[in-house]
Amino acid sequence: EKVMSYGDMLSAKDLELSELKTQLEGLEAEKNSANEQLEGYAGRDGVVASYEKLLKAADDYYSGEYGAVADVIDQLDETVTGANYQAVYKKLKDSLNTEGMSELYKKGYDAYQARDFEAARDYLTQCLAIDPDYPDALFWLGLSYHNLGDRETAFKYYDRLIAEFPELSYAQRAAELKNE
Repeated sequence: EKVMSYGDMLSAKDLELSELKTQLEGLEAEKNSANEQLEGYAGRDGVVASYEKLLKAADDYYSGEYGAVADVIDQLDETVTGANYQAVYKKLKDSLNTEGMSELYKKGYDAYQARDFEAARDYLTQCLAIDPDYPDALFWLGLSYHNLGDRETAFKYYDRLIAEFPELSYAQRAAELKNE
C-alpha cells in the first residue's frame, strides 16, 4: 500500500513537473517576444533612436546648420507612427526644403562673390543635397570648382546644367566656359 502511495505521489510529481516545463517554455517564448519588441523600440534602428535623430535634426535646424539637417533627415525613419514625430518630421523637411536651401544657396553665392571658392563649394554642395536639381546652385558650384582648378568636376556640373536646363542662360554660359 505504501509503495502504491509513493507511486501515485511520483506520478503526480511527474505530471506537475511536466506542467511546469510547459509553463517555462511558454514564458521563455513570451520573454523572447518581449525582447524583440524592446529591440524595436530601443535598438540601434528603433523608435527611440529615430526620436534621437529627429531631435538632433531639430537642434541643427535651429542652430542654422542646414547641411547637417539634410544629412540627418535622410537617416530618419519615415514610418515611425507617433503623431508628434510625424508633425516635427514634416515641419523640418518642409522648412529645410524652403528656408534651409535658400539660406545655403545665399551663403554659397555670397562666398563665391567674396572669392572664397572652398566655402562656396561646401555651401552649394549642401544646397544640392537638399535639391539636386537647383540650376543656380549647379552653375555656381561648377564655377567654384572651376576657380579651384578642378575643371573635371566643374565640367560635370556644367554638363548637368546643359543637359537638364538647356533653355537657361546659365546653361549657355556653362557651354561657353567648357569651350574656353
